[in-house]
Amino acid sequence: MKDEQDSGGRRRRDERVTADAPPGGVERTETLERLGTPASVGASDGRNDHPGPKPDADALADLYRTVFEAADDGVLLVDVAADAFLTANPRACDLLGYPDGELVDVSPTTVHADDVARYREFVANALRAGDGWTEELTCTRRDGSTFVAEVAASVVDVRGRTYLLALLRDTTDRRAFERELADRWLAVDAATEGIAQLDVDGEFTYVNGAFAALFGYARDALLGQGWQGLYDEATQERFSNQTQPALFDIGSWRGEAVGVRADGTTFPHELSLTALDDGGVLCIVRDVSERRRRERQLEALSEVSGYLLTAGSTGEIGEIAVAAVEELLGYSLAGVAMYDAETDSLELTALSRELDRVIDPLDPPDSFDVEGTEVGQAYRGGKPTVTLVGEDDPLSQTPITQVLLVPLAEHGILGVGTYGDEGFDRSDVALLEVLAANVAAALGRAGREAELTAARTELAAQRDELLEQRDAQRTLLDVSALAREVVDGVVDARSRADIERVVCERLAASELYHFAWIGEYSADRGRIVPRAGAGVGPSLLDEIADIVVTEGARGAADVAVETGEVQVVRGIGEVDRLHEPVRREALERGFEAAIAVPLSYHGRDYGALVVVAGREDAFDEYELATFEMLGDLVGFTLRAENDRNLLYADSVVEVEVRSTDRSSFFVDAASSLGCRMRFVGIVPTDEGHQKLYALLEGATVDGLAEFATGMPHVRAVEAIDENAVDSLVVVTLSGGSMTYDLTERGAHILDAEVDSTGTRLRFEVPSRDDARSVVEAFLDTYPDTTVVAIREQDRPVRSLSELRGQFLGSLTERQRTCLTSAYLEGYYDWPRRSSAEEVAARLGISSATFHQHVRLAEEKLLRALLD
Repeated sequence: MKDEQDSGGRRRRDERVTADAPPGGVERTETLERLGTPASVGASDGRNDHPGPKPDADALADLYRTVFEAADDGVLLVDVAADAFLTANPRACDLLGYPDGELVDVSPTTVHADDVARYREFVANALRAGDGWTEELTCTRRDGSTFVAEVAASVVDVRGRTYLLALLRDTTDRRAFERELADRWLAVDAATEGIAQLDVDGEFTYVNGAFAALFGYARDALLGQGWQGLYDEATQERFSNQTQPALFDIGSWRGEAVGVRADGTTFPHELSLTALDDGGVLCIVRDVSERRRRERQLEALSEVSGYLLTAGSTGEIGEIAVAAVEELLGYSLAGVAMYDAETDSLELTALSRELDRVIDPLDPPDSFDVEGTEVGQAYRGGKPTVTLVGEDDPLSQTPITQVLLVPLAEHGILGVGTYGDEGFDRSDVALLEVLAANVAAALGRAGREAELTAARTELAAQRDELLEQRDAQRTLLDVSALAREVVDGVVDARSRADIERVVCERLAASELYHFAWIGEYSADRGRIVPRAGAGVGPSLLDEIADIVVTEGARGAADVAVETGEVQVVRGIGEVDRLHEPVRREALERGFEAAIAVPLSYHGRDYGALVVVAGREDAFDEYELATFEMLGDLVGFTLRAENDRNLLYADSVVEVEVRSTDRSSFFVDAASSLGCRMRFVGIVPTDEGHQKLYALLEGATVDGLAEFATGMPHVRAVEAIDENAVDSLVVVTLSGGSMTYDLTERGAHILDAEVDSTGTRLRFEVPSRDDARSVVEAFLDTYPDTTVVAIREQDRPVRSLSELRGQFLGSLTERQRTCLTSAYLEGYYDWPRRSSAEEVAARLGISSATFHQHVRLAEEKLLRALLD
């Protein structure tokens, strides 16, 4: 029998199964026996006849009836003309929810009531095709529920009448599996790391967007191509001779390589390879260009410190500082203003060429009053300050929009400007602070050398002072180099334990310090619990862990964690501020000073770092600034590691709590107003606040806003949509909320609701250790709280096809057509290649209809993405 393919891509056969029968047709109530057994259907040509005795008609009828009743698929015989089922096997009755025998009393159009027109089109196609016509149709069960089934129909001629023999298969499980695969692949496709898969021939079978972007190609351009085009010959040879043998020997390989982009430029990256069972390879790529850039900046900063040491005047130091800002950090707008005590003003002494060019037409002032200008205010404040260029500022006539002012101690100020919407990267600000500290030290040295030249009679005393300053500067260089080494180690660490170990080991290995340890405050134990240490034995850490802390016996580490401020301990007179085991160990090694640095980021405490030194001049203002920066960096890195673990973890810890603590704004509001709020989303703002969206029931938005008046943490209460049942409201907070505190500590809110009886919260964190620390801090802040459950939850990985199904599965065929046409015809390009009217005309619909379909489709996509 020859197969043909119709225009819709379905398979059909050009023959029908027929049987000779007397005319007259069959009534709806006739059974299989009256229609005739399979033994009477079809005519044999003898080619497939088996030798030997054949079963008689009754035996063969029993055999086919058994197969009919035991089939895994639903089998139905349909009289199309009468819109009736002549017979149905038990599986068909089970799928459609009817007792055996009752399905024949139901019409096919009733079963397909949700889409009768499509059913009739299916019947027409099946009658034309004759055999094997297959489509997916929506079926309605007896109880009114629906499901999508795969229906295969063939034409059967029995006794002169035409029927359809239909096979019915439920596709619910298969469609769910396809959606799950789509979700997993979409997660991989959206990953920020480059991910690709090679087949056994080394050709790409899959690349995600991040991988293609790293190498500068379109994704389709890489598929089917070999990996060799992404690396130079030397790297290819190393992969062939070293990497591939190791990969297929142990199953994985990890290292660094230099990739070649489409434009010929190169970039360093970390490369992780995993051998697959089918002989292919999974590749994960992480660009380390930014890390290398920071390393080069730190190395260059150390060289700049050397140049500053040899500078002979304040003017030369200013020029070096401006050049360093341009060359190290890439900011072309930079200037230095020095403080003049006689005029009590800041005098411009050095300008970058770009800044000089931009402000030259303005006839700007050569000096800034310390009291009446923003530059002077930043100088007096002693901390880095970012100012926006206002309308009354002379710089408003230039493209400059923001200026960062970094004080150079008492010597002056370093200013850096940006254009447009450019801001200042946090790491750049930290490097500018270190540079400013080095410049300030150089200016101090230059000033002292000038005084030494002017007062030759005090040459001996000044010479000693100069030697001391040089020693201090050398120490500062050593501290800067050590800080760079610690930063390098922290950046490369891949877990919290690694981060803490690297910090302690690098500090303790330096000649500047005796030993270092990191501890974390435990609320249930009421003391600092050591997590890592170096330069001391484990017995000292055990002794610290066994300390019973009282109000009168708190150590510098306890104070640093509680206040969030660096604590410096100097000399024998203050040694009692250290815990007894630390004090004893420090005195035995020649103690002179110690520092306790809080490790925190955005309100989340990660403990404290304690470092003990044997130098009298240890932890001066410059060294203190370095340790403050180091504390911020470690806190930031620990927070980033927490967030990364939460994002990529295969399992997370889910915590459920209930609370009646009215120190939380929402609990207080719900109790006072007798209302109910169900939270639907949280959005952070650039100012460090949170916009919390909630559905409000039982109170008005005006009533909630009036209740919040005067509360320090509530910035705004705004109505998004008000109605009689529930109103959508957004509350902007800077604290004073359980959801705010949890998210600032790295937790992810799953759901939350509050009413007059209290609040119920569910949130997740990466590990049980994180759950313990977050819950301890939460209970400490909100004591009227009960922990309902703490459970570990697996997080399934979704495929690309599943995610695509999740996003697109809810669209109607017309919505998908309009949305796809709009995208392909450039409706979403800027500028637009096609207008709405043009796309609508090509689709043969009105512009209003096109807008309606596109808007509904966009709403569904956004709901699937954001909900």
